[in-house]
Amino acid sequence: MSPFFQNGRNGHFLFFCHENTVHFPWFLFPAGGWGIGIIFYFLAAYGSLGGTMSVEKEYQKLKNNMRTLIIGTGVIGTIYGWALSESGVDITHLVKKAESRNI
Repeated sequence: MSPFFQNGRNGHFLFFCHENTVHFPWFLFPAGGWGIGIIFYFLAAYGSLGGTMSVEKEYQKLKNNMRTLIIGTGVIGTIYGWALSESGVDITHLVKKAESRNI
């Protein structure tokens, strides 16, 4: 066994550290690290604080570039296709060659 752990020397060292640093706010180190992490996460998700929030811009890009493929022209495919096209989404129906003459 190491001489450091014999005769309770390790306990004396920990007691010495606790008694001499009891008034130091050690909790600020993990809290500060957590806060920095939250700030970087916010900046990665929403962009810099100096400009406008990019969430609305990203939503508009997705909405403008959204294209939807609907397989088949049954009742459900037709209803969803109509509803999405009314909201401004570009719709494409995928049908068999035999069904394409009936559309």
